[in-house]
Amino acid sequence: MTDSSKLLLRSVAPTGLTLGNAIAGFAALVSANRFDHLDQSTWYHIYISVGFLILAMIFDALDGLAARLMRCASDFGAELDSLCDGISFGLVPAYLLWMVFGQQDNPFIGRVWGLVASLYLACTLLRLARFNMDRSRQDKAEGKKFVGLPSPAAAGCICGIVLLQGRMEFGNFPLSIFPGIGENISQMATKLFPFAASFIAILMISRIGFPHPTRKILGPPRQQTKKRAGKWLPSSLVLGAPICFTSVWIGGIDFIVALGFWWFALNGPLQALTRKLQKKSHFQECPAKLD
Repeated sequence: MTDSSKLLLRSVAPTGLTLGNAIAGFAALVSANRFDHLDQSTWYHIYISVGFLILAMIFDALDGLAARLMRCASDFGAELDSLCDGISFGLVPAYLLWMVFGQQDNPFIGRVWGLVASLYLACTLLRLARFNMDRSRQDKAEGKKFVGLPSPAAAGCICGIVLLQGRMEFGNFPLSIFPGIGENISQMATKLFPFAASFIAILMISRIGFPHPTRKILGPPRQQTKKRAGKWLPSSLVLGAPICFTSVWIGGIDFIVALGFWWFALNGPLQALTRKLQKKSHFQECPAKLD
């Protein structure tokens, strides 16, 4: 391979992967638009839309990896990546919320979901704009952490809500085998969904730290101390045990994917709360200075 071919590959490959993110997001939007809430047979369009969103997440992970491996990261690529993320992980999840939950016979519920979807889209765009401004500082941060929930993880949580609604539509909710209990829990979950989606939106613009999954998994190995490794252990056990139990009990790939994204989203606030409580207890244990 000649030097010019290598240079062309270095400039085209990451950009092509980034644009693949946007194209997959557009395909997800087109598929979601074919859903009719009055016709259960059109639910497969929602599943196809979620599948395209997962594909967009894969492209989003690979473009950054390719740019680092080829040493061709640039401000242009970072700006393009944020624009594509705004489409795939901002517009598409918000549209999914509106299509699945917003078109109700009750106009009040429709207005509530319209506000929730708008809030999610606005928080996604604010999160991406803030990330671009703080990118140089975050790249130098120890542990390669994000400030605020990353937009792909937030989109995965929204997909989890949508997939759970699909299970309830077809009577495949885990507790539906118990008369009365499954129906009551389904009604409760439907009422909690707007708060859950709003919570995810707020997490994106919060100052809570979240790890960089692709750099931890695909990046170079980093030596970790026992103290650093122990930070993830308590919250991982608390949130990971129900996920493993539910995965074995239900056996549905949609539920496993949804719980995985929600585990990542809830682990950040739980860790922040744990660190705050540990810091408070440390101050309480320190003896006061005598005059």
